[in-house]
Amino acid sequence: MTDSSVAHLAGAMGKPVWVLLGHSAHWLWLLDRADNPRYPSMRVFRPRVEGDWDYVFRLCLA
Repeated sequence: MTDSSVAHLAGAMGKPVWVLLGHSAHWLWLLDRADNPRYPSMRVFRPRVEGDWDYVFRLCLA
């Protein structure tokens, strides 16, 4: 899922959730991290450069 209220709710409930963020995501998502200290059950995926979604989906499927 993308950055949305559903992603925040799932993370707050401790449910496993993967979030796809844009390259220039909001600063609250922190930089250069695949996790989020606020939501330990969450994995964060973002492209290396804007629009590089092939990279993101390869990570998700690995």
